[in-house]
Amino acid sequence: MPKETFFNLPVEKRNKLTSVAVQAFAHAFYRDVSVDAIVNAAGIPKGSFYQYFQNKADMYRYLIRYADDAKIERLKAVFAEIGRLGFTEFLRTLFLEGARIDREQPALANLRNRFIFEGDDKMHKDLMEDSVRKSNELLADVLREYIWRGEVRENIDIELSAHIITVSTMTVIRYYLNGIDLNNEGAVMDVVDRMLSIIENGVKIRRE
Repeated sequence: MPKETFFNLPVEKRNKLTSVAVQAFAHAFYRDVSVDAIVNAAGIPKGSFYQYFQNKADMYRYLIRYADDAKIERLKAVFAEIGRLGFTEFLRTLFLEGARIDREQPALANLRNRFIFEGDDKMHKDLMEDSVRKSNELLADVLREYIWRGEVRENIDIELSAHIITVSTMTVIRYYLNGIDLNNEGAVMDVVDRMLSIIENGVKIRRE
């Protein structure tokens, strides 16, 4: 994580460095982004960078967590709608709002998506585990709420179910949305609706 000196920077300077770094990692793979390129774009001495971060990996970890937290903060408005929406409609609204946020914040969206696509090294694995954990915790709370409301079976494994939804979402992003124009809401939601149909109905034929 960043050093205390980074958080002690004036907000404008801290935001500029963060924005420049987000843009750098949003448009190139981690291995191709250099500290020199970041400090040159931010207009700061290279020595200052190392007063704020241990190294490039330290900054990258911060940016991924920053991107995750920024999206979660925006999605809180959807979580406030739990009492008004059915379970499947809630998940659909969550995806829909997430897609809208990504269109409004394309650099952060590119950063998150590029992170999902690249890297199987320890750093990426650790960061992925952290992202999955955050998603699992949020979705486990949602499942508990809908169990209480009588819309989700009481005997499900909550933690496993939350993890399945999280991993399914990441799989959809990584494999099925790759190549789709994310600005085409209809195309995106068509894939999402097919995934939600499986979550809601399963794959087994139900015989009366």
